[in-house]
Amino acid sequence: MSQNLDLKAIERKAFRSIHQDGLQDIYIGLVLIACYFMLNIPDNEDLPLSNLVPAVVAMAIALVVYQLGKKYVTAPRMGLVKFGPERKKRKLTLAWIMSI
Repeated sequence: MSQNLDLKAIERKAFRSIHQDGLQDIYIGLVLIACYFMLNIPDNEDLPLSNLVPAVVAMAIALVVYQLGKKYVTAPRMGLVKFGPERKKRKLTLAWIMSI
């Protein structure tokens, strides 16, 4: 069973599917909730602690949900790729060029 595999198409599909997990939508929603708490300030007051604490908590929850979701949900579903020596050499060359 011989199949012609297009490596660039496979890489493109993998890159697109890693961002289609919905975690970015959840992250943006929690950031908007944090913005609501920051902007919902009563008249004639500075930023009260009752608004600051929920905003910071919402931002922390957003970051934790996004990072842990990527690590424990999305990454295991994507699998692991081991590239050959040619690809590793190209990656190292690119790293040197970008660092210079």
